[in-house]
Amino acid sequence: MALPYNPFGLRPMGGGRNAKTLSVQLVTDNAETFIGDLILATTAGADKLASDANPTTAQVLICGVAAEYKAANTSGGGMLEVWDPMDTIFEIQANATGDNWTTKYTTAFSAYPVEGTAVAGDSATKLSKVAIEETAHAGHALILIGPSNFPGNDLDANTYPIMMVRIRLAATVWSTVGFA
Repeated sequence: MALPYNPFGLRPMGGGRNAKTLSVQLVTDNAETFIGDLILATTAGADKLASDANPTTAQVLICGVAAEYKAANTSGGGMLEVWDPMDTIFEIQANATGDNWTTKYTTAFSAYPVEGTAVAGDSATKLSKVAIEETAHAGHALILIGPSNFPGNDLDANTYPIMMVRIRLAATVWSTVGFA
C-alpha cells in the first residue's frame, strides 16, 4: 500500500504518550501554530519555524515541537505546550518518494531541514503540514535515523515514506546555554 503525500508535521514515536512536554512563552504577536510545528526560541519568546519552501539557512534555537494547536494572537502570546526535543524520537513524512531515500539513512547521520510550507496547517485536524526536505544541509534541525516501522512505509517510487528523526542537539536552544 503506497503512502500518499499527506504530511502531518513532527510527531513523537508511539503517539506521544510517553513524550516529555514543556511549556514555552510565545512571542506577543505569534503566528497560528499547528500540532507538529517546529518551535524556535527568539529574543522575544517562542514562535513556529517560518515558511521556507527550500530551506538553506540553519535551523537553530529549537525549543520544542508543538504538542497543541494555538490560534494566531496579536495581543499577548500566551503559553504553548511543546514536546521536549532532547529525549524524543519523532516521525515526519518525506517530501519526496521513497526511492530518493533508499540510501540516505544508511550513510552518515546527516542533518536535514524541516521543509516549511507556504500552505498553513490543516484547519480540520489542527496538524502541521511540514515535511522533511530530501537534501541534507549542514547545520539543520533533523538527524535522520531511518524509515519508521509503519504499515505500507516502503522506500520505493510510489510512496512518500515516514522517517524517524531526532532533533540535532546543536540546533536546540539548550546548546547555547551550556548543555551541549
